[in-house]
Amino acid sequence: MKKIVVVLSVALMMVLGCNNRSQNSSKTSENQKKTAKTEFNYHGKYLGILPCADCEGIETEIELKKDQTFIKKTKYLGKGDQKVFEVTGKYKWDDAQSMVILENITDAPNKYYVTEGAITQLDMDGNVITGDNSMKYRLAKTL
Repeated sequence: MKKIVVVLSVALMMVLGCNNRSQNSSKTSENQKKTAKTEFNYHGKYLGILPCADCEGIETEIELKKDQTFIKKTKYLGKGDQKVFEVTGKYKWDDAQSMVILENITDAPNKYYVTEGAITQLDMDGNVITGDNSMKYRLAKTL
């Protein structure tokens, strides 16, 4: 009889111990910081026409790949021969994991705020562009 009580007690402690561990892991997962990097399916192509000071607009396509590389293609509309400029390289996340930074680009904006289904170009200092044209800096996800 004592053996049965001991076996049942051990079994009960094991069940309760596993249950507590499971609850603690759920709490840990819930407490993890949600970021654009962890919450959104950001890999893919983004397309839009960005404002241009001396042309009709800059047709821009940025592909963010799973291997942390990017391809950025731009075409200046209404200006010259409509040549497509292409830049490739690696991207990284900022400390808050809310924006990607395209490395290799130093003479143009290279920071993009990531949201579900879109990225938004930031200014040269990484600040959100405000004003009447602010929505024109958004590139929508196509794939």
